[in-house]
Amino acid sequence: MANSCIAVLARNEIQLTQAILHGWSRGLKMSIVDEDVYSRTMQLAKAMFFTRRYAEKCINMQKEKPLSLYKGLWCHMSKEGTDLTLSFYSQKIMENDSTIKHYSKRLKTKKFEAYIKKKISLDIAPLLKQLHTIRLSGLAETSEILMVKSPLNKFMVRHMECTYVIKFKIKWINPMNNFPLLIIYYAWLLKEFAYRGVVFNKKKKNFKLLKEAVGRMDRSSLRDDAVIDNSKFKATDILMFQLYANIDNNRDRGFKKAKEKGYHTAVIPKLKININRNIFNILSSYFLIPFYIYFKLLASRQGHLFFYILFFHKKCFPIELLMNLYDIKCFFSLQPWNGIEETIVLNKYGAKTAVLHASDLTDFEECPDYAFVAHNIYYTWGDIFYDYHSRTYSVDKQISIGCPYKEDYNRAVSNIEKIKAINGIKNFKERKKTTVFFDSGFGQGNIQFAEDFFLHYLNIIDEFCKENRDVNVLLKPKNEKNAVNYELSISAGKLAYYKKTWNRLLSHSNFSHLDPLKYSGEEIMALADVCINMGMNSPATVALICGKNALYFDNTGNIHHPFAKRYKNVLVFEDKELFFEQIRNILDGKFNCKDVIDENQMRQYDAFSDDKAIGRLIGSLYELTLTK
Repeated sequence: MANSCIAVLARNEIQLTQAILHGWSRGLKMSIVDEDVYSRTMQLAKAMFFTRRYAEKCINMQKEKPLSLYKGLWCHMSKEGTDLTLSFYSQKIMENDSTIKHYSKRLKTKKFEAYIKKKISLDIAPLLKQLHTIRLSGLAETSEILMVKSPLNKFMVRHMECTYVIKFKIKWINPMNNFPLLIIYYAWLLKEFAYRGVVFNKKKKNFKLLKEAVGRMDRSSLRDDAVIDNSKFKATDILMFQLYANIDNNRDRGFKKAKEKGYHTAVIPKLKININRNIFNILSSYFLIPFYIYFKLLASRQGHLFFYILFFHKKCFPIELLMNLYDIKCFFSLQPWNGIEETIVLNKYGAKTAVLHASDLTDFEECPDYAFVAHNIYYTWGDIFYDYHSRTYSVDKQISIGCPYKEDYNRAVSNIEKIKAINGIKNFKERKKTTVFFDSGFGQGNIQFAEDFFLHYLNIIDEFCKENRDVNVLLKPKNEKNAVNYELSISAGKLAYYKKTWNRLLSHSNFSHLDPLKYSGEEIMALADVCINMGMNSPATVALICGKNALYFDNTGNIHHPFAKRYKNVLVFEDKELFFEQIRNILDGKFNCKDVIDENQMRQYDAFSDDKAIGRLIGSLYELTLTK
């Protein structure tokens, strides 16, 4: 026991490196209770040749009951994380925020504060997960916990001990001096200059829009070039970029598609450095300022912020190179949870950023994933998606445009016979009513939906097939890797149980498993008489917006989603019998979701009753590109 511990770590590489070196130098056996932190730790340890063997022998993943199986805890933690971020910033940073003010003044922005809060929240989230896991599993009484003695870690331990009346056995290790981190940063920066190469005084190319190719080129709704209408925006008006080279198959495929379709493209990691008059500002920002900030933070005893500051410079540098090569009017993204660095750099060059969410954001109230964002324009389907998290936002303007999926849904309804004929669905009988079950992302570790919940969901579908042989039952996967089955997503320990359940499902003559690459979500909704959701998330919400009957099956204890609060055992169910009864009521014409969701509430989710959301988006973006 004396030579073993549980390491509780934030997600930043500095803390991970400190823990690895501490354990390696002492031959310490370390267990980690969070899968993501474990994966990051192992990746980093194996990257250092002298700790590779230590990692393989002495660092292990200790699996405990997933937090998502504690009913309601995931919802509680989401708001707890946001509140803790605001509290830590108020107590530990605001009283001595001269560095924050320096960046805000230098960059002429109010959004740098949001960046720091976002980085803090991203460290708090895994710390919360790990400390809650240790608390609930009983490990606090039996295990020594290894933590870096940082202000945030001490703050988190104090919060957990006071709030949950528990005492952790903490082995604190002193934080590293930040100077080696500064050296590593400069080594990276010099490597960037050496690797990229230079061009001299290259004339900037002009584009109205900048958009990352994220692999949506083949989809109708919100495809990468959805705003190209050949009127306000032509193909020559948009620059498609690849943020990371060869790191994500879907993104890589999307970028190749953009090139094939003839769009102007840029690979961010391969951009040349444009030596022009602006190069001196770039050199000052990325060579001189970090050195100055190192001593400033040292003097103010705020060294724990230095990693966030250097990460900001590292993330901004490629964007700065892009803006030194191209004249961009607006950066448009479907990732509202990201993009603070992009916003700050683009604003520096007089450009704007605009985002549109692609999914239901009301599953959690003030969730850290959605909190602390900073954009110029935030497009939403309806006001509720913004209002649910706006306390933490640094957004200049919010604009509701309506749900962007309705146009393709209505098109699918008009072409329903053609859709059936083109692909064909095994076991599908046109004379029968149709129920579509949508899955969601799940996993073994501390994520929102546990693997056990998904397996339970499959059992629910199996029982529904058995009890309703007069109904077509379709299962629509979210992820294309599950196009044939779910074996790639199931852990080894649960694989036998999954296969048994899956074989039972396949034996039903009324069951069909759909390939997500053949059918879009809107097409499947058009086929359905009722849509079923695994948990409180997007497909059922979109179906309701489109006028379809839809229900949610959720046993995780979600109390944040407005429908979970208002429509328990009406639209949202965890009791199987009540759930099946409501599906039959819909199929038999005894119940319609429109009877309980009034027009005012629907307009909160979908600001307009028509299907012109994309047209409004195009018009608003076009106006944005006309102004500086």
